[in-house]
Amino acid sequence: MSEYDGSSANADMHRVGRTLNKVCVCYVIRSLGVGGSEQQLVQLLRSLDPDRFELHLVTLYPSVFDSGSLSDHRVTVHCIGKKGRWDLVSSMHRLRSIIRSINPQIIHSMLSVPNVLCALLTLCGVRSKVVWGLRNADMPNHLYGIVEQLVWLVERLLAAIPDVIVANSERGREWAVSKRGFPASKLRVIPNGIDARRYAFSPASRQTMRRAWGLKDSDFAIGIVGRLDVVKGHRHFLRMSAAVRSRIPGVHFIIVGEQREPLTSELKRYGGELGIEDLLCWMPHTDCLAAVYSGFDMLCLCSLSEGFPNVVAEGCAAGLRVAGFDVGDARLIAGAESAFVRVGDVEALSDAVVRLYRQYGQHRVEGGDEDIAGRFGLGRMVEAHEALYEGLANYMPVRGSINE
Repeated sequence: MSEYDGSSANADMHRVGRTLNKVCVCYVIRSLGVGGSEQQLVQLLRSLDPDRFELHLVTLYPSVFDSGSLSDHRVTVHCIGKKGRWDLVSSMHRLRSIIRSINPQIIHSMLSVPNVLCALLTLCGVRSKVVWGLRNADMPNHLYGIVEQLVWLVERLLAAIPDVIVANSERGREWAVSKRGFPASKLRVIPNGIDARRYAFSPASRQTMRRAWGLKDSDFAIGIVGRLDVVKGHRHFLRMSAAVRSRIPGVHFIIVGEQREPLTSELKRYGGELGIEDLLCWMPHTDCLAAVYSGFDMLCLCSLSEGFPNVVAEGCAAGLRVAGFDVGDARLIAGAESAFVRVGDVEALSDAVVRLYRQYGQHRVEGGDEDIAGRFGLGRMVEAHEALYEGLANYMPVRGSINE
């Protein structure tokens, strides 16, 4: 991974090595971690045709994910080494220098802070086309601090600058236009892409996971997957668990996701206060989610905000039914055999969980992987981005150097 280097020699290296008939795309993201947005970007970078696209990735902070593996897919990774939240002016300078050295036709930013920075680049003389990525819908402002809300305000004020704004959900597009005032003419939807067959149900994986969780074959496992964050609604999940424990024989609750303090300790303490600590299994983030879904009997979505919830599509590919809050495109993804209720209504969620259990038990949906592959396959997402980039590049004037 390259560090910041604003020298003219570095710029010349990029220009000399470029194949003229390729479209050069530079992605900008905070960092690469285990989150859904980051992993979707990694899947996209690994899947775009390297014979048609020259790909660069700029991260603001060092990454948890091993970005070195992207080099096998001919992706050049840069890090500007942002030193903290208030490292603004020098970070902007380093980002601009890297972008000048790459001289991309298209800059595609992901999430609010990178969106703001890349919009500001155009005010500093950068002539690349700019694509924003929106990954959420119906964000609950009260859960976030003044800094985050200020960033969203600036993002809204700059929303006329990008050439295209890509939402990953229909709900996200509607929210951006109706609630945030983004220009409808610039919004388009490209749903996330799922490698559905990777998550197909595996009896062997089911046995492995249930042994690891200490469950019998007849026990009923209800799971939630996602980083431990207030917006993911784990307290609601625990309250639902307490409400259904006496209504579903042999029920157990599996909590899978990146654990963060002090929230992890607070949630475990809350589970103890609810008297369900013996029914809870806490599992850190794993790269083996396909096996996790095979071990579940039902998936629960308690998020207070989502755009395209990957976990719903992945769980459905494994044949699971979903009970959850009606956020983002969850209802559209999961289909008619799942159940969604108003956000925050734990009583209704508990009833939905019991209703699905009584109606279907441990029986799984047949052909879930084929259904998800047909509607939200990885290939569909990649083709949509390739068409977007080539369309933008074809409508650009002949590129000169942005250093001229």
